[in-house]
Amino acid sequence: MGTTEEHTVFEAEIAGAILALDIIKATPRLTSTDIFMDCQHAIAAIASPKAQPGQYLLSTFHTLLRRLHRIRTTLHVRIHWVPAHVEIQGNEIVDAHTKEAA
Repeated sequence: MGTTEEHTVFEAEIAGAILALDIIKATPRLTSTDIFMDCQHAIAAIASPKAQPGQYLLSTFHTLLRRLHRIRTTLHVRIHWVPAHVEIQGNEIVDAHTKEAA
């Protein structure tokens, strides 16, 4: 994604959700899946149709999701919030990989 001077944490969260949709698309047997995010602002933005910062990423997310639903009409994608930095093992691992990648 680049440095924090180039992109915000919010944008990184939305980009992560877009990447999750790519993984879901590549896994055709899935009929139901969950995306976990620790940024409530990003989750709210995905749920809100109004124009806002990061709109190009939100538009990409919704376009990919619509395409997935056209191809796989029974697919259910749920987005959940998980608290950040509270020793949830999976979230701690993802945070560590994110910091390493940055």
